Amino acid sequence: MCANRKGFTLIELLVVVLIIGILASFAMPQYHTAVLKSRLATLRSNVRLLADDLEMYNLAMGEYPNGDLSLLDIGITGCTVTGDTLNCNNGNAYSFGSSEADQPVGGFLGNSQGLAFIQYLQNSPNVFKRGRRECWADSSNPRAIRVCQQMEGELLGTSTWHSDASEGHTAAAWNVYQLNH
Repeated sequence: MCANRKGFTLIELLVVVLIIGILASFAMPQYHTAVLKSRLATLRSNVRLLADDLEMYNLAMGEYPNGDLSLLDIGITGCTVTGDTLNCNNGNAYSFGSSEADQPVGGFLGNSQGLAFIQYLQNSPNVFKRGRRECWADSSNPRAIRVCQQMEGELLGTSTWHSDASEGHTAAAWNVYQLNH
């Protein structure tokens, strides 16, 4: 008696699962990089929004707010202002550095994503940095470095950033890329 069998053998199922696993191993890193690029785009947009608010304040008052972002009408939701820093519910942090040397507005991806976006204000005392935009990547995070490079960033060098761990980032060496667009 020869029974007519329908279905797959165990070997055929294992081969299919193996092929799916191999495809997933190639797709997942690209997916994570795409998610990181998306988060950086949001961060970049918020930094530009904060920089525009600072520029409007400067036009109205003749100076930038000295360490007090609560004077601005900031349109970034889910964040609380503490002096010159915005801390957001998603772990991101934004800050305004007002010094005699330069005036950067920065945004840092929280939860150890290893990316930051810096934009210098139009009236920054350092004429070489006026309006410049930078992508910062944690030098120990290859995915963050790849994201900055994909933004057509030109490597300027490295910088060390010391910060409170509660803001989502700590002391680390960062690769600094100047963005050309």
